[in-house]
Amino acid sequence: MITPATGSGVLSYQWQSSTTDCTNGFSNIAINGTSATYDAPPGLSVTTYYRRITTSTLNGVPCSATGNCITVTANSVTAGAISGNRTVCSGGNPAAFTETTAATGTGLTYQWQYSLTSGAGPWTDISGATSATYDEPGPITQNTFYQRVVKASVNGTDCFAYSGFVVVFVNNVTASNVAGDQTLCSNIDPTAFSVLTPASGNGALTYQWQSNIIGCSSLWTNIASATSATYNAPPISQTTYFHTVITSTLNTVQCTAVSNCIVVTSNAKIWNGSSDDDWNTATNWTPNGIPNSINCVIIPNVTNDPEISGTNYNGYGNSLTILNGGKLELESYKQPNYY
Repeated sequence: MITPATGSGVLSYQWQSSTTDCTNGFSNIAINGTSATYDAPPGLSVTTYYRRITTSTLNGVPCSATGNCITVTANSVTAGAISGNRTVCSGGNPAAFTETTAATGTGLTYQWQYSLTSGAGPWTDISGATSATYDEPGPITQNTFYQRVVKASVNGTDCFAYSGFVVVFVNNVTASNVAGDQTLCSNIDPTAFSVLTPASGNGALTYQWQSNIIGCSSLWTNIASATSATYNAPPISQTTYFHTVITSTLNTVQCTAVSNCIVVTSNAKIWNGSSDDDWNTATNWTPNGIPNSINCVIIPNVTNDPEISGTNYNGYGNSLTILNGGKLELESYKQPNYY
């Protein structure tokens, strides 16, 4: 109250309110509305207009005067809603957060926040993230919570509303460390591979073993039904490379990691006779190259049978296997050398 009311009689008061304007729609305030001052209750959600009627009663005659109109502007703000949870592989970039329900209020501004702890915070402002939407640039390596703070400013008064939080779940997966390097002769069953360090991941883990015959950095082919953490390879006829691809599935998002490479070395040299019948021609052998003292020599049934002949010619190998229909021709004074 800036200037008190005056009158010749006994003064009484009645406060009134309206949500229309300063002229229309006024009604008496029933609770606590008959004092010289009035304290409006909390929870005002719409702009409301107030005035006081002062009555002076003298000799039983009441006379009234209406005070000026007071406007209380409600700074109403709603947070709206932001798009929901998402899942990324570790180090990934989540899809941008969008606005599914617009915020409401006057003079709106925005501040996005994150927490690495929980949806209850503590929260940290994201520098520069002051738009209605936000695109997290990444990389994200741990579960992260996000919320949007909406500020409405009216006549220098700031009011805030907070969106519900959303979570970016991180699907971490670590490949297993496997062992099984070995050297064999042809068609020998390799010892089953073992797991030195198991794979781990936030989601459900699955496995797919792959192989190739070129190298650890080459293209890989899935091995049918090889979907366990370990693998027992069948007999091989040439050097073969193996690894396993581990997939972690979390909230339908699949993330993969690849184990180390296992090399099963075949010391076999298999006669193919593709060039001629000369034992000492490299292209007559698979893999290419003339056998030496560590090779397991295999001669199958082919069109050109191998022949060891000529001056100072020798054939070398660690062992010799002649398959059904295969043949090795030797000059009478020549013989292969095995170690």
